[in-house]
Amino acid sequence: MNTFKLTPFVLVAALSIWSFTARVYVTASAANSELMQKLSRAAERYPQANIVFVEKRRDIRYEEDGTYVDRTYCLIKMLTGPAVQYFATLPVWEYYSYRSEAKVELARVIRPDGTVVDVPADMISDIANPMYRRQNVNDETMRLKTVTFKNLQIGDAVEYVVEEKCLKPVTPDFELKEGRYLQEDEPVVHIRIEINGPSGKPLSHALKCAEGVAVNFTAEKKDGRTSFIWEGRDIPPFASEPGWNTRQHFAARLLASTIPSWSEVSRTGYRINNASMDEDDNLRTTVAEATRGLKTDEEKTAILVRFLRKNIAYKGLTSLSSYQGKPATQTLRERFGVCRDVAVLLCSMLRVAGIEGYPAATGYGRVFDSEVPHDIFQHMIVAVPDGQGGYRLYDPTAVLASIDRLPGYAGEAPLLVFRPEGERLSRIPHIPAGKNLGTIQAKSRIDAAGLLTSTVTISGRGAYDEDLRNWRKRTKAEDYQKRWGEIVGQIHPAAKITEVTVSDPGDLDIPFALTISYEAPGFATPGTGTLLIKAPVGTDCFERVLTDIVAKARKPERKHPFILTTTVAVNEEETLVLPPGYSVESTPEAVTSVTKDVALRIEHTAAGDQVRFTKQLSIDSREFDPAAYLELRKVLNANSSSKNAPVRLVKR
Repeated sequence: MNTFKLTPFVLVAALSIWSFTARVYVTASAANSELMQKLSRAAERYPQANIVFVEKRRDIRYEEDGTYVDRTYCLIKMLTGPAVQYFATLPVWEYYSYRSEAKVELARVIRPDGTVVDVPADMISDIANPMYRRQNVNDETMRLKTVTFKNLQIGDAVEYVVEEKCLKPVTPDFELKEGRYLQEDEPVVHIRIEINGPSGKPLSHALKCAEGVAVNFTAEKKDGRTSFIWEGRDIPPFASEPGWNTRQHFAARLLASTIPSWSEVSRTGYRINNASMDEDDNLRTTVAEATRGLKTDEEKTAILVRFLRKNIAYKGLTSLSSYQGKPATQTLRERFGVCRDVAVLLCSMLRVAGIEGYPAATGYGRVFDSEVPHDIFQHMIVAVPDGQGGYRLYDPTAVLASIDRLPGYAGEAPLLVFRPEGERLSRIPHIPAGKNLGTIQAKSRIDAAGLLTSTVTISGRGAYDEDLRNWRKRTKAEDYQKRWGEIVGQIHPAAKITEVTVSDPGDLDIPFALTISYEAPGFATPGTGTLLIKAPVGTDCFERVLTDIVAKARKPERKHPFILTTTVAVNEEETLVLPPGYSVESTPEAVTSVTKDVALRIEHTAAGDQVRFTKQLSIDSREFDPAAYLELRKVLNANSSSKNAPVRLVKR
């Protein structure tokens, strides 16, 4: 049996709509024979599946003014216990109540014997979307429709119809947002998507198909309108692989919108945010005090970003639109806002300081589907022209050291600067691995009784610094020390933490650093003629980012590219004082393994009564195609093999 892998995102974002021209379902006590045969054939065809999407239909009708009606029909067969458990309460539709109305028109369970059980109205809920609450955005207009299917059993099917009516569009353009994926983690027997609109408002579209997926496309014109229809049958599951690559990168998907160009998105973004870039005496005084004595625009911008990171909490209450920030003066007065609010505030502060700056939409980790203008963003930053045709980019809500403008994982993300004249879609420049450098330094000693004592200091830059800060901030002090105790236990079963000290993770003006002191009785057994020891740091137990990459790169070969969240580098160094009366007879051979984007160097050197271990590892790409992935694994395997190579000591 397959492991059940469906997520709320899979189900909310990939629903399909029931055709306007199709028959209307009526409440019935028994399903018709045609429907039961369809369910039976689906179960027989895919016996190893957890569920089967038997039917997915979507029908959208948009108008010149941007209003639309969006209907979804879904029929799903349950084949395993985990599927039944998940579908007990199912999120079926996500929408914004400030612009749309949504209702569940039909929800019912179809038993294997054909009995139909309608879901009562009190089992259909409309709630504030909890996903956003987890991001500290308490916006009551971000709604989620859920359906509770009581007493669901293996072999049952669920069927539902959802309709959304957009009555107050933010712009007059239609865009296919939710439901663009044609491929699921489970098989789809039949999918049909129809988008109908006035011929005078043409639809741009692109179908990005995966291997083994065939989708037919037709266009029909009638009475001044055009229907665009995509239909597929027996679509295989998307086979995910270990790593950060997901359905959004490689599954079959449909892009569609009436937006004329990316420049139009840029102009619209500027227009709706420019109205919020206000100022008052409070804002002007704040800017004057923060920038007093500073000479250059770059210095002033950096200090204003620092002010916002330290003084504006990340929290949201209302949503004007996915792009529009609230008035800058309101955000400064309330001292909280989400990314778009703080980006608008920074732009207003820059204006007061006489500096040109623009809101810019981006999406860290988002797939770069640029063929059709659509929403590929989930974050707002600020772009300041650099005078050379480019921009200096600043993220005023990121929890970063003050010297960092952007998170280390922002490199190569889509970027659209909002300007009155419009701007083209581009990418955030590559962020080299050295900008995300972790440093691990240890001073260690083995005494005459074989006791190892060691002090390890860990710090970082960019994404490495952010990871260290966030881990400390979200972990209780007692749990933090306990976890480090478990880590040093990997060096020797008797190892114990003696002290853990950390800098303030909230102080962005100083690099974050932590120091771990520990001891390990019985680490060595002096008195024998020969000792074999290993540098504790060389076990990589103190290294967090690399360990995660190694775990996700365990598959020998890949079908899809291997995608990392960030470039990364780590420098490790340890000086180990030998037990009295011993000298080094031999050290492991140096390791050098270099490919196009990955480099590893490991060396042990002996000097008197000490051994010095050094390692430099750099991964300077976020994406490795299947061939490059094999090269990456060679380097990672060389690193893993080096952990087993001991230093040989002899008694003098």
